Amino acid sequence: MAFEVIVCFVERKKKFFEKDTDKLKLFIQELYKYGLEMDDEITEEWAIPKGDSYFDEEIISEEKVACALAFVERLSEVFSSKFFLPYISEIVLNLLKNTKDFRYKYLALSSISNMISFVDDIKDVESIIPVIYLYNIIYLLL
Repeated sequence: MAFEVIVCFVERKKKFFEKDTDKLKLFIQELYKYGLEMDDEITEEWAIPKGDSYFDEEIISEEKVACALAFVERLSEVFSSKFFLPYISEIVLNLLKNTKDFRYKYLALSSISNMISFVDDIKDVESIIPVIYLYNIIYLLL
């Protein structure tokens, strides 16, 4: 509920975070910490798809991940991508670096997938594609 109150406030008064980017960064970090509270066990539902391929499956949405990303999405609608994207990018890149816990990578990739539609200029995110490939290859090799 606290996240909802702050996001509603910022949707009406975006200068709250524009004037104090440290608060914005801290708030985004807390949203991602909340998203990482998802279950750390891979269930059979996750591991074994019901269809012929993963592409036929609906994405299994974790409640806390979906909630955190919904708040990030609402904030991205308030601010320009040039202002907001650097804060998200820093967190996402740090999440991708964690190869020990699938939750970090899941949240990072879900975030990227979610945020691409809010980017004004695709050149702003082109640099993250090689990083995604690199961390996925490292993860597969471990």
